[in-house]
Amino acid sequence: MLGVTLLCGAALAASGPLTVTTADYHGWSDAVHLRNGVAEVVVVPSLGRIMRFAPAGGDNFLWENPALAGKTRPEGFTDWFNAGGDKVWPAEQSAWPRTMGRGWPPDRALDGGRWQVELLPDQRLKLVSPVSADYGVRAERILTLADHRASLLIEQRFVKVSGAPVKVTIWNVSQTDDPELSWLPLGPSTALPLGYHDFERPDHANKEVVGNRLLEMHRLADSPSKYGTDSERGWVAAMKRGVVFSQHYARSAGEYPDHGCVAEVYTEMDSIAKMTELELLSPQATLAVGQSLSWTIEWRLTHVPANLERDELRSWLDREMGPLGWPYDRHATVNRRGTLY
Repeated sequence: MLGVTLLCGAALAASGPLTVTTADYHGWSDAVHLRNGVAEVVVVPSLGRIMRFAPAGGDNFLWENPALAGKTRPEGFTDWFNAGGDKVWPAEQSAWPRTMGRGWPPDRALDGGRWQVELLPDQRLKLVSPVSADYGVRAERILTLADHRASLLIEQRFVKVSGAPVKVTIWNVSQTDDPELSWLPLGPSTALPLGYHDFERPDHANKEVVGNRLLEMHRLADSPSKYGTDSERGWVAAMKRGVVFSQHYARSAGEYPDHGCVAEVYTEMDSIAKMTELELLSPQATLAVGQSLSWTIEWRLTHVPANLERDELRSWLDREMGPLGWPYDRHATVNRRGTLY
């Protein structure tokens, strides 16, 4: 039976106010809750997803599918079981047919499989996926919720355990609950002709380039859109109800998928779901058995100062956002025979 391995008791507290407990969440009885008095994180191992990231007692920034609340993927179910939240995929979508023999649905082990969870004695939560039958990799995610601030470090690794060498990318996809605006940073250097890449239709009127520094987007009710950036500035963000949910990375050397993009925003239409996806992609690496690819990112929640005009909001973002901000340097790496550092 899947459960939490508690190495230090039913709740873990050390130098800070952090608590880690197992309790029901919207019908998922195996949900693991991380709280530090400022922010809350909920992981559902039986989904392999992070389902909640919110200010303490506040609104969840992650979208949840109300039709699948409390449910897990049925045995033999072959379609995409999209309960919402955040998950990790093993490569950009255009590469799936080459490895999986299909373009949809996503990898069934990494997305929707039952992950193992272990509570480490240093207040970190470790999640381990089943092994992908198609890629021969397992995913590992270690979550650290900071003391006294709404910041979550997510250390991730794909480990190649079986099969022929395969090209992978650690692709994080976070479904956010209908934010008012989303942003991608631009520059300072770029290989993209527009400074960003438009994956859908260039005539979409839901974007604005702001001073060659920001791409600002809002969701369209009747059409999807998707944009990407190769920016070294190291973040992607969305805002609702005066709070910005941002994801941070440190762009390292290497080949990136999706036209060289490292951060992307996808907006969904109403008939599917009122949500926007924030996406981060690691460099690509071809892994043989025994090799691994790592990619560390950070999530933050930041309250927007009151009564900012649109231009003031943009200037505030420019000052406030930045690359991976934890006090140690863990970027994308391939161990042993790999060449990506």
